[in-house]
Amino acid sequence: MEKQRQPDIQIVTSPVLENVMQQFRQDSFTDDQERLDHIKALIARSTAITLPSPSIYRQAAIDHTKEMPSMQMSNIQLPKRVENVVIQNNGKAKVGVIGLSMSGRNTLIGALAGGIRPDKISSNPFSKTSYDIYKINYPNNGVIERTIDENVKIYEEFFQTMKLQNLSALLVTVYGSLRDNDFFIISSAQRHGIPIGIVRTKLDEWLDNTHDSKECYIQKDKKFIRNSLKSEKIEKMDDLIFNISALSYIIIAEEGQQNCSMAKYLQDEPLLEEFLKNYGINWPKACDWVLLEMN
Repeated sequence: MEKQRQPDIQIVTSPVLENVMQQFRQDSFTDDQERLDHIKALIARSTAITLPSPSIYRQAAIDHTKEMPSMQMSNIQLPKRVENVVIQNNGKAKVGVIGLSMSGRNTLIGALAGGIRPDKISSNPFSKTSYDIYKINYPNNGVIERTIDENVKIYEEFFQTMKLQNLSALLVTVYGSLRDNDFFIISSAQRHGIPIGIVRTKLDEWLDNTHDSKECYIQKDKKFIRNSLKSEKIEKMDDLIFNISALSYIIIAEEGQQNCSMAKYLQDEPLLEEFLKNYGINWPKACDWVLLEMN
């Protein structure tokens, strides 16, 4: 008699965890080693945590020796971070930078500040002579609710409470695919008439990991983002997608114009500069944009 085959064991997770795991499988997970070690230690010290951001669950997923954290038990103390602040109407131009974990938000802020390493910026907003740079976290700790109506209400209240309508411009940093958070913030900004741009901040990283030419890669990437926006019926964004290397900008600012080996990664920085200038934000140049013609 043939031995009956045992059914495969399947792991059952909640819809939220399944969605996070799916994102993890699709994403290229990168981060600095210090932060990875810190999150591992955080998970090891705790039997359960809630879902403050997808990044913690991605780390739990790659550490197979640890049990997936539960969302049903009490919170643990997370590392202190710069919190959202109300956008002040102080007469200066104001640019807000919002994005999910690992999207390059901090590095972009450092670039907008004139070429400063992210760990050197501890104030929110960071003030320049003629403009302020606001670091903005997504509402509801980045958690997306089940229905569109619930999320529209959350983001509308977020705009009113934080007075985001006082922003001169809003930049959304996106790494990989656009997420629901990004779609909701872009739609909300359009409803409030806030100029908005999508910034792909890690062009150096992508170019180092592709066989495509620079021009071919950027063309395909912008088409991908445009199609994603149009699938959600978000229009008038075709010319507001900026592929830049925020890290290259900072390194060039540190090394000076005579040592611009990183200039080969620059691309839409002049376009982003022009976009910001239209709204009173004079982004200081790390080097002459004419260097782009050499690469």
